[in-house]
Amino acid sequence: MADPERGSPYADLAKGVLSVSSIGQGQQCHIVFAGDSRQYLDLLCVGLLPMHLLASPTQEVVAEATDKATVASGTYDMAAYGEKPVGLGPYMIKSRQAGMYTLLEANPYFFDDRVASRPQVLLHSVYEIQQLISDFRQKKYDWINLPSMVAEQLESMNIEQVKFVRYPNQAEMVWMFNTKHLATANAKVRRALDLLIDRSKARKQFSSDSEEAYASPIASPTPAVEDYNSRFAAGLKLLDEAEIIDADKDGIRDYQGKAFEISILINDDNLTRRVIAEQMLADLGRAGIKASVEAVSWSDFVSRRLRQGEFSTALLSLQLPTAGNWVSLLHSSPKVLDNLNFAGVADQQLDQALEILDSMLEMPDRQVAREHLTAFLDENRPMAFILRPLDVGLYHGEAGRTTAECPIWNDVLNWKLLFGPAESKF
Repeated sequence: MADPERGSPYADLAKGVLSVSSIGQGQQCHIVFAGDSRQYLDLLCVGLLPMHLLASPTQEVVAEATDKATVASGTYDMAAYGEKPVGLGPYMIKSRQAGMYTLLEANPYFFDDRVASRPQVLLHSVYEIQQLISDFRQKKYDWINLPSMVAEQLESMNIEQVKFVRYPNQAEMVWMFNTKHLATANAKVRRALDLLIDRSKARKQFSSDSEEAYASPIASPTPAVEDYNSRFAAGLKLLDEAEIIDADKDGIRDYQGKAFEISILINDDNLTRRVIAEQMLADLGRAGIKASVEAVSWSDFVSRRLRQGEFSTALLSLQLPTAGNWVSLLHSSPKVLDNLNFAGVADQQLDQALEILDSMLEMPDRQVAREHLTAFLDENRPMAFILRPLDVGLYHGEAGRTTAECPIWNDVLNWKLLFGPAESKF
């Protein structure tokens, strides 16, 4: 993975693997990382192969899995590795056809035989939505995942004994503030801008199902949200306290003798962000703030503007781990992966809290660190949380609608297809 010629998305993480060795007569694997970071644990979700199988295309390859692992002579290449990955989970691949299906069976070597409650699980890729819906109604599938737009149509059909579950996606649309830019250096101003935005209007412009976001996903309990008019009034008050006022009575707020002005940076190939940014301009205009939308190419958006700090605000989506491991997003100098601290946050106490949350060790002050991160996000507001997309799943046997607290793929134990009651049969 660390070889740049292979183009692995895990290349940067793999560079932090110092050694891999076998212990306990091959029953355990000992891995030494370059530092204490939970980000390295992502590598344990990737298929693994011994180094000698990667060394040469003429070396032996791992044959298709049977009840007992066998090794056969043949030709190895990256395509074969993609077709026959080596995993560590409760299920293993029995057969697979790319783009069609994957058949899983319980892994007899998994440490806990209670986890995989189904002897086999069929994962089927379907491209014809209407056929998928028809097959689901005929109970050919126990569970399906659908785009939220299609799920809304299904809800109106009132299918009996079907449960609709919406799962929050780990990605959120955020409004990033450059804390080093003159216009957004003041925390009061950032908090004011957050309060001025009407999430309900932004949500109507979103192309798929979503929920309004007002606080970070790690905030617990989720704080109560006032109505928009109250939030808007509070935002105006904060602007006044920050001495951003309409001094010349021309309808535009001023700061240090000049019109107070911000821009919302977006990538030009994302129509949804453009439409939502335009809606945000209307909210800001009502508050007397001169604002504009600036659209640039994706490469310029990331490399030349975000990374270089050449922006006042930006609208983008970020993966926000619910465990609080935000070291790459807010640490002043993250050591493992790329620095995504586009807001320019530099706070020593926050760095210490982030390092505790990133540690692989179960430290007693982890909850204190999480609370510190939550408070910092609330008080300093380096970003405003706007919308959280929702993934939709449907299954038979129950009725109703609900929204889960965690992403479906992040906590697969909530997936009833794999780990549900044993009486549910294929």
